[in-house]
Amino acid sequence: TTLARIDKDVGDLEASEAALLAAVGKARASGELAAELRAICSLGNLRYAHGRLGAALEAYAEACRRADEACHAWAPYALDALAMTGIVAHVSGDWALVERTVDVSGQSPPEYADRLLAAVGMQLAADRGDLEALEQLPQLRSWWRRDGLIAITSGGAAIELLGHRGDLAGAQAMYDDVVSSVGRLWQRMAFHARTRLSTLLLGHLASAAAVAGGTEREALVRRGAALAEAAAVIT
Repeated sequence: TTLARIDKDVGDLEASEAALLAAVGKARASGELAAELRAICSLGNLRYAHGRLGAALEAYAEACRRADEACHAWAPYALDALAMTGIVAHVSGDWALVERTVDVSGQSPPEYADRLLAAVGMQLAADRGDLEALEQLPQLRSWWRRDGLIAITSGGAAIELLGHRGDLAGAQAMYDDVVSSVGRLWQRMAFHARTRLSTLLLGHLASAAAVAGGTEREALVRRGAALAEAAAVIT
């Protein structure tokens, strides 16, 4: 699985997928569930990274099914696959699948799993303009120093919701908070999700600039240029 990820990084996608499929088969044959789940989840991530959303969802569903069969639904990589199901479903516009994925009614997930799925659910709330979802942020914010995905998903949703509420200063402060938190956690300020966070904030800056006066508009344009510059460094 590690070698397959190296193949992906050097651009050999066919070799990477073939290696991951082989890793899944070997792990399953030897009864190594953890290795199997890691390989399947990595396969889903590979497909998602290259826009194959349906195929990615198939891989994540397989990982979740295998984990459920072994009564390890909240195990590492099983939870990753579940969270990624919600994220990819959100990207593909399947809101019903997002709702089913993050619904833990009648279950007893560990706190981390509960918070991660709640963060994924916040993205859907942001799409719907549900400002009440911001009330979840304090609980989720306490996890930002430990998990970058919770920070990125809930923070991105909060940027959208604050922008919808007309709180542009709050949206900018939220962006800075997410980037700072994830940067410290991952020990690098240039991470790919920063491009998406920048884009979310740019949309609200552009809306505000369209109706702003001269001085305010200049400040918005400067902030927008800084966001674009940061994204260019990442890509």
